[in-house]
Amino acid sequence: MKLDKKTMSSAAAYILGMSPMTKIKGSTLEIKVFSEVLESSRVAYSILCEDTTIGKVSKALADKSVKARAFKKTFRAAWPF
Repeated sequence: MKLDKKTMSSAAAYILGMSPMTKIKGSTLEIKVFSEVLESSRVAYSILCEDTTIGKVSKALADKSVKARAFKKTFRAAWPF
C-alpha cells in the first residue's frame, strides 16, 4: 500500500468529516488495518468535537491507540493522526 501525501491528505479530510474520493490499493490486511485506524480516528475526533463525557473520550482514544499500534506493526510507520 502506498501511503503518499495524497492518501494522507484524504485521510485527514475524512477524519475531519469530509468525503474525499480516493482509491487505495494494498493487501487485504493492509486495507483492513488502514480502514480501521482511519475510522477510529474519525470517531475519536467526532467525540472530541461534541459535548461529551471523559469516559467516552477515553474509550474512543483507547480504541484509536489499539488501531494505531496495529497500523505501526503492519506499515512500520506511526499513524500520524
